[in-house]
Amino acid sequence: NASGPVPPFAPARLATAEEFRPDIVMVGNLDFVGHFFVQKFLDRGLPVLHRLGNASPGYEPAIAPQSPLFCLAGCSEWVNNNLRAKGYPFTRYVVLPPGSPLTEYYRAFPPQRAVLRIAFASLLMPYKGAHVLVEALGHLKASGIAFECTFAGDTPDIDYLEKIKEFAAQRGFLDQMQLPGFLAKKELEALYARTNVLVFPSVFEEPFGKTQIEAMAAGLLVISSGSGGARDIIRDGETGLFFRNNNSVDLAEKLAAVQRDPDWARQIALAGQEASFRCTTAASIDRLEEIFIDLIKSASSVPRVTV
Repeated sequence: NASGPVPPFAPARLATAEEFRPDIVMVGNLDFVGHFFVQKFLDRGLPVLHRLGNASPGYEPAIAPQSPLFCLAGCSEWVNNNLRAKGYPFTRYVVLPPGSPLTEYYRAFPPQRAVLRIAFASLLMPYKGAHVLVEALGHLKASGIAFECTFAGDTPDIDYLEKIKEFAAQRGFLDQMQLPGFLAKKELEALYARTNVLVFPSVFEEPFGKTQIEAMAAGLLVISSGSGGARDIIRDGETGLFFRNNNSVDLAEKLAAVQRDPDWARQIALAGQEASFRCTTAASIDRLEEIFIDLIKSASSVPRVTV
């Protein structure tokens, strides 16, 4: 079986779907559930939309669905281009950002910029680049630039967290850092309300980078490594800033530039705030409905087979 072993729950799940008689099937990330059922739905004449938030769809190119009724909806253009480059033979690709309730983060008044108030909101892990930001803060401290920085997020790597704290203590800015751990949504909104810059320093290729659009909606200026799909969100120098990936010196220079010219920073942040609203939950739903309608029309001439 080229599509791999069929999980024991497969017949019951397929029977349920057959009884429901859907017009279209949407699947998400398939890493833990397998993909055996996708081809079975396509064989029935049902269009399938695979909405992908990862860099990989969970199956190899050789066993990827090739039906014209199958559509791969990557969360960014980078995801889609990455799959094309790896030889995935999909006949349909669309970009479908995940969307976020951005009105809940929105602030009508821009933040004050007398002092750099920096936010980091992600896992405290090496691949998320928290250490790159900490090293950049060390450069700011040495340059005499005032700042405060909150690192919001859990970590399963206590040694990594301790190294970050040790670095900050050695360079004399541990008291300018806050490490509150995981923040719930309301707490994250409050963090954005009291900061003016979000640093997104991921060193690996992010499929999307959702915290960027949420911070932009809150009026923060986003300074991003632009890794992977994160680059699809920002126009450098217009709606945010890029720094060279894994380069703390370049990040520090961008932060210093923001501090030196608050009016310039404010203009970029305002443009970013406006641009972020193309990625609302409502916009994502509208786009999803358009894709559904197009796929259902394409399938209308294909007879369904009941098995």
